[in-house]
Amino acid sequence: MRRRRRVWRLRIWFWVGAGLCVLNAALLSTYRGVYSGRFQALEDEIAQVQNLRTRATQEVARREGQVTTVEATRSQVGTLYREGFATERERLTDLIGEVKELAERSGLGPSSISYPEATLEQYGLVEKSIVFTVEGNYRQLRGLVNLLEVTDTFVALESISLSEATPNLRIDLRLSTLFSGNETRPARQEAGA
Repeated sequence: MRRRRRVWRLRIWFWVGAGLCVLNAALLSTYRGVYSGRFQALEDEIAQVQNLRTRATQEVARREGQVTTVEATRSQVGTLYREGFATERERLTDLIGEVKELAERSGLGPSSISYPEATLEQYGLVEKSIVFTVEGNYRQLRGLVNLLEVTDTFVALESISLSEATPNLRIDLRLSTLFSGNETRPARQEAGA
């Protein structure tokens, strides 16, 4: 009898295990049938969101490129105006301002400034000069000369004269730039009228 009980117990466990396997298979088929479509829909939605994100990133990059292009164009228009359409007085004022700024960046301030003018009739040009004096130590003076040499503005460093001042050094600088002769005629005619 004990043996029969044992066999029945083994049979019961066998049938319980087989029943659990059948139940698991039924649940799995239900899951696949009911929920698999939902998971596929979620995966498709994730892929669409990633595509939208990629497109949005590309659009942002394109628009940033357009902004950069617009800013460059504005800069070019400003340069064109300053160099091509500005009057002689405006360009000379810009040049004087730049020279003063370079002197200040070097830690110097011009003590006196004059603006002589010479006509180069054989070339049809007018030479405008800026003559000024600054005092400072050697490093400051050398820094100013270096800044004047590397500036983008069309200006020639014509002469430098060095003298000793107490307790610093003093240099007299003459910078020149050229204007076409026909630019200065209308300005003189307006001044005379």
